[in-house]
Amino acid sequence: MVWYGGVVVCGVMVWWCDGVMVCGGVCSKRADRLYLIVRKPRPAAEHDWGFPQGGHETSDNHDLRLTAERELSEECGSGLHVFPMGNAPIGHLQYKFKPAVAAKLKFDGQKVFYHHMLYLEGEIKLNRSELLDFAWATKQELIERYFKHSPELIALTNKMLR
Repeated sequence: MVWYGGVVVCGVMVWWCDGVMVCGGVCSKRADRLYLIVRKPRPAAEHDWGFPQGGHETSDNHDLRLTAERELSEECGSGLHVFPMGNAPIGHLQYKFKPAVAAKLKFDGQKVFYHHMLYLEGEIKLNRSELLDFAWATKQELIERYFKHSPELIALTNKMLR
């Protein structure tokens, strides 16, 4: 696919385990990992639920992981402490905008790079000007409840969360 005039966006996949004990990136105490998702003010058919994400800025010094951390802080509060599970993205999603959105933003689409972060502590305080709600969900709940309107997000979830 040829990519014209796209926006680079970073997303964050944060997972939480009861009694956090991590060894090699695998949660050793709780078998059902919980993943943080947020709800944006848009119709369900237009991906209202998803992993936290936001645009790359010059101040991020071309570091996508820094973008992901900054966006998580902006959307979910600076009191949320996470540990990055590496510098490289664990997946990405690329898509074209609907014509009306593309005309408004002056971009054809976007590519979202997802980074894996481990939740350590802290309370989520949503930025209510950008988000409506949040949830901690298992992989199965993501697929069956939150991402059911998006085959692309289901495929990405299955690829990233094995």
